[in-house]
Amino acid sequence: MHGQEATKMLRIDSILFPTDYGACAEHAFDQAVHLAVHHGATLHIVHVNERAPDMDSPFYPDLPTLPAVTALGDDLRCAELLPENGSVADALLAYAAEHQIDLIVMGTHGKKLPNLRWPVLGSVADKVVRRAVCPVFTIRESAVAPSRMRRLLVPVDFSEISRAALRQAVELAKAYDAHLDLLHVVEPLRLPATYGSQPLLLGIGEVEAHARRALEDLVEEVRQAVPAEAHLLIGQPHQDIVDFAKSFDSDAIVLATHGLSGMKRLLLGSVAEQVVHHAPCPVLTLRAAQPAQLVHA
Repeated sequence: MHGQEATKMLRIDSILFPTDYGACAEHAFDQAVHLAVHHGATLHIVHVNERAPDMDSPFYPDLPTLPAVTALGDDLRCAELLPENGSVADALLAYAAEHQIDLIVMGTHGKKLPNLRWPVLGSVADKVVRRAVCPVFTIRESAVAPSRMRRLLVPVDFSEISRAALRQAVELAKAYDAHLDLLHVVEPLRLPATYGSQPLLLGIGEVEAHARRALEDLVEEVRQAVPAEAHLLIGQPHQDIVDFAKSFDSDAIVLATHGLSGMKRLLLGSVAEQVVHHAPCPVLTLRAAQPAQLVHA
């Protein structure tokens, strides 16, 4: 984390909450309101309207009643958009750019409304996570949305990308007086059983020792700012991250996404995408190409 102290941190002054009026969006809405109130931010509630080809006029459901947001007062904006080039994600990303949104809060499962060709959320959330230039806070319908953040899980792989996410987790922990769990998962390289009676793990002891030293060094640095612990596991990163969050009652997971699309994403896989879809708690993702940002003093 050295040499990054001068990185500009943006205040959370504006939050975008996309809704498709489904149960998952309703679940995520409470967290969006909580974050907006906590940070004194303006909450933008946006519905992207899609017109099916066999309809004479667009389908415009009423905006939801919002008794839970009275505390926001004038810091509330509601808007309906038409999808750009048929893409709901493009419309949301364009709105976020136009209004200089600092944080997007959204559910990860979509509800298919009458006369719509595809769900508004769900796969749309994947596209927003990969392409948004601001951090994205995603919440599954079955995930527990905390009233406050006491324990944050930060998966690290020692890349500059994950270090950027860690810097933001430190700032978030300061704002919420939270504890950080730094987790590194060593994924063993296995030779197939055809080379012996059992699959062979290659050099796992040396790799584990090196990773443990690097992780402990990183935690010592973080502890200068916030309480933190180091955790090292051997297994599959996305599965172990999800399992760890369940076992340790993590209030949120903070991790970076490479922002890949197309064939590169298919070849490399996406730990962040898997975690977003299976995490038991909200997930804050930061795209690799974006500057480190996310703090409210």
